[in-house]
Amino acid sequence: MRKSLAEDRVTELDNAVSAVKYYRDLLDDITARLTVATETIKKWKYSIKNSC
Repeated sequence: MRKSLAEDRVTELDNAVSAVKYYRDLLDDITARLTVATETIKKWKYSIKNSC
């Protein structure tokens, strides 16, 4: 019984670690995309500002 409970807890922890890794990777990707988008907007703004 204790072994089964311990195995269940280990499985829950493994699942939690996997979920955290998934969301961390997702946030890293979103951060990178946002950075690129922000830099692109800054370049467009600069380009438009200098062309007028």
